[in-house]
Amino acid sequence: MRSISSLAAAAAALLACRASDDAPAGPPAIESFTASPAAATPGVPVVLRPVFRGGAGRIWPLVGPVESGGAYTVGPFAGPVRFELHVERGAERANADVLVPFGYRHRFVAIAAGGYARAGHGAVQLADGRVLLFGGESDGPTFWDTAEIFDPATATFTRTGDLTIERARAPAARVGLAEVLAAGGESSSGLASTRVEVWSGATGAWEARGTLAAGRTAHTVTALETGEVLVLGGDFMGERVGSHPTEEILDPGTGATRAPRGSAMVQGRFGHSATFLGDGRVLVAGGWNSFYGVAAVEAELFDPRDETFAYAGALAAPRGSHRAVALRDGRVLVVGGLDDVGPVAAAEVWDPATGLWSPAGSLVTARMDPEAVELASGEVLVAGGYDGEGKPLADVETWDPAAGTFTARPPLASPRAGHALVRLPDARVLVHGGAGSGGWPVAAAELYE
Repeated sequence: MRSISSLAAAAAALLACRASDDAPAGPPAIESFTASPAAATPGVPVVLRPVFRGGAGRIWPLVGPVESGGAYTVGPFAGPVRFELHVERGAERANADVLVPFGYRHRFVAIAAGGYARAGHGAVQLADGRVLLFGGESDGPTFWDTAEIFDPATATFTRTGDLTIERARAPAARVGLAEVLAAGGESSSGLASTRVEVWSGATGAWEARGTLAAGRTAHTVTALETGEVLVLGGDFMGERVGSHPTEEILDPGTGATRAPRGSAMVQGRFGHSATFLGDGRVLVAGGWNSFYGVAAVEAELFDPRDETFAYAGALAAPRGSHRAVALRDGRVLVVGGLDDVGPVAAAEVWDPATGLWSPAGSLVTARMDPEAVELASGEVLVAGGYDGEGKPLADVETWDPAAGTFTARPPLASPRAGHALVRLPDARVLVHGGAGSGGWPVAAAELYE
């Protein structure tokens, strides 16, 4: 029989052996840290897989504590993101990181259509990322007074309150976190509207809120940092030029309008663009001269501090019915449009640092009334519009700000013009409605990713 002392010694040796087996082998070490897919794309999540030993693991940002060999799903993302893996034991640490770049697959994915075929309708992104769609030409004899909300989380459309009047081509702006203001536009009778109305996110209803000093269409509506709304230019639908003010400042709370305290516009115009700049000013460019009806080359700046307009140089090419896109670096890209002969292919950028316009390449397909939006990658997506014969286009292209060049991309499922183009929080782009190849509005919807 063994002695008690020999049994105790054997037990101690066994415990020591087990403790040695359970202890981390060496200092913290990372064998691999990968992301799948290796590059993020709109709407697609990323799976992170860490493999390590010798300590406790943690992934930053978004994840937290992790186990070796585990799989951790993050995203989707709207831009590049870098993840760091830290493995720690006491004062010892091992680190690794993985950069997940971001890019578009440059393709369209069809989704269930909205409830209404619309063209020349309003589309405003709400603070929560949903999109309010309203009014527009219908596939019948009158315009729509209906409105609906697109939810990017479910890719579905839900009916909301009706407008107080039927209208199309009524520019709108988000005012506050949960209200959208629409002003003017064209009524079913073919007259320019003076109606101002506001949609409330709290009630889902539209409320008439005052009138413009003049009925107008082909004008612009821009929300200012002051909380007021700048209404510029427009076509008065047959009324005498000069009989109405070309600029108004609107109080969205009361619907009251007034003239700017400073100067009037340098040039009366319609079919122009008005782009809100990072410093609070508004760049107004192109359009058609209200007095002569020819395409304009002049640009001007509205300064809200003294409510004055000042000349801001000339475009290289006169154009109206173009699109202007504010870029993340502060510049403004102008694409497409119609001059006095036909669609314009040349693009231009305006630089607030110099106040000058410069060439920005040429569209693959010249077009008027395209829709354009800056992508999460910094590129600019240009889609649809009309060709020189007035036929809707399915052509799509992107502009590269670094190279200043345009690249043709896969086309829309069908031609369209007068459609809506809205970038969503997850970096995808909603394409909704528009006039199709037969000239009639369509209800089709697609997501660009």
